[in-house]
Amino acid sequence: MKFKHQEVQNIVVILIAQGTAAVAAIATFLQIATKLSVVEYGRYEFAASSTVFFGLFAELGVRYVSIREVTLQPDRAKQVFWNATIVRWLLSIAALLLLVIATLLFNPWSGERQLLIIAGILAMMQFTGDPATWVLFGQGRADLAGAILILDRIIYLVSISVAAAVTQNAEGIVVGAVLANLIRTLLAWLWIRHRVQQQVYQRWDWTLLRRLIADGSALGIAVMMSVTYAQLTIVIIQAAAPAQELGYYSVAFAAVSVLLIVPQSLLIALFPNWTSASSREERAKLYKLVAWLNIVILLPLAVAMILFAEEFMTILFGVRYKPAVIILRILAAASIVSAISVMYRLILFAMNKPWRETLIDGWGILLTLAIGFLVAQRNGGPGLAVVYFIVELTVVFIKVAATWKLLGPPTYLRLLFLCGISVLIPALVVSSFVEGLLLRLTIYSLGTVSLLLIFRVIPPEQVNSAARLINRWSVKVRIINSRM
Repeated sequence: MKFKHQEVQNIVVILIAQGTAAVAAIATFLQIATKLSVVEYGRYEFAASSTVFFGLFAELGVRYVSIREVTLQPDRAKQVFWNATIVRWLLSIAALLLLVIATLLFNPWSGERQLLIIAGILAMMQFTGDPATWVLFGQGRADLAGAILILDRIIYLVSISVAAAVTQNAEGIVVGAVLANLIRTLLAWLWIRHRVQQQVYQRWDWTLLRRLIADGSALGIAVMMSVTYAQLTIVIIQAAAPAQELGYYSVAFAAVSVLLIVPQSLLIALFPNWTSASSREERAKLYKLVAWLNIVILLPLAVAMILFAEEFMTILFGVRYKPAVIILRILAAASIVSAISVMYRLILFAMNKPWRETLIDGWGILLTLAIGFLVAQRNGGPGLAVVYFIVELTVVFIKVAATWKLLGPPTYLRLLFLCGISVLIPALVVSSFVEGLLLRLTIYSLGTVSLLLIFRVIPPEQVNSAARLINRWSVKVRIINSRM
């Protein structure tokens, strides 16, 4: 499959945006983890994980249906935007009422009712994203959506930093994040307004509303199951282990979650391509591209996090989070498997097969619950991290089997092997023979990139294409500067 210039630009800009988002996420993570005590940070992560379900209910899969609708009918973008917004508000009100009822009925939550309600409002704002961004993705302008993401992360970082410095408690952090999301939503709407203002639309389109709710429900249930499954270990460690253990596990889990921003956003950027792919050959080439992007980007980062976990924790947080090092290494290894799981999830969504994802993640939830509490009680965070790794690996094997007829056998095994060699050789050299953090980082980075090129994991033609694209952008920037 030959990708158009706009599609290549979408991928490159999303990568840049995700790099920026990752840096901002790490900076935000540092602001929170260093300003809050271990126990208070555990409260914050507990509230965020416990309210995930309600945030997802407020979306109910409307995001994916909206992107698909705009992809297939670009001239109805304004219609989709307004109707998706209406559904969003109705679902958010219902989700908030459910959360309030849950804090009244569920005794472990009653003591944290205020924090959970504020965190629930934040979850509804975050997981529903913004209908304006959905329109951009549907129009094939993931580059513009990426620009909004960069702006969003900057606003989020500033707001969180101020809240962390002033309040130094979980409630203040969540309120700061809510304010950041309000500003982002307003700016996103102003950004997209001119793109749809010429389109004629009917404010209430009952057929579209029904399709958003009906098709979105199947996707929404699948999303709720998958994210609940991903966040379940935080809830388990809160119930089964001491408060300090919750803080250690939460820090490690949050650090690894930064890595998964990349595969999730790349797949959203390519979601319109999956939606419009009409032949098995097109799907096979997309499958190969998505696997390549996931493995080449995430595997070196995950191995680096495993290799430098102790330095990462000590430099950023001091010795108080040293018990989290082993948890971080296990979860970083699990993130490689998680990225592949996310890949299959979005593929199933794009091919309108959400119930397969629902059943698989439901099985993962049951397995995690069955052994997670027992292991967490006996072995704490490290034991639960191992459980998470094993369950993720099992889920990926099931997803490969479930998509075999749709996509054929996995075509990325050779790529995974070569990329693994490319990162493991420098990692072994660095860990065995090299002293000094800066020198170790340099040798690991240069060695990994060199071997990726030698083994043609990164083909020279793709390097040349990226260089030409960057050169075109630099020329445009020079022209703009010369006119100023």
